[in-house]
Amino acid sequence: MKITSAFFMMFAFMVLSFFSFASVSPALAQHSGAGMEACIKNCGTCSTACDKALKHEQDKGKSASAELTKVLEDCAAICKTSEGMLKRGSEFHPKVCKVCSDICSKCAELCEKSKDKALQDCAKECRKCEESCKKMAS
Repeated sequence: MKITSAFFMMFAFMVLSFFSFASVSPALAQHSGAGMEACIKNCGTCSTACDKALKHEQDKGKSASAELTKVLEDCAAICKTSEGMLKRGSEFHPKVCKVCSDICSKCAELCEKSKDKALQDCAKECRKCEESCKKMAS
């Protein structure tokens, strides 16, 4: 009788442990699948585009826009952070994606003012990232 009780207790503990590890936060469950994969991809691509545009701006030297340079740095950094949090399934990704969306919007706005190809490419990637991060933030 004691062995049966011990077995039952062990089985119950294993089942409860499984469900506590298998449970997903509501934010992650809501944002799983293709939308999350697209956002991860868009964040990575945007970060790369911002780094490229930043290098291009820095190569201009003193004629580079200080505001644009700062926003490009911020955008590249937040996109990398957002990408990492999405990949890890962080429960905080909706908040980070909201900030990422806001910064991408500002970066795109500034880049769209230029006729430079690197900045136009960056603006395009920022708009994609902005939209996918908006979806992840909601």
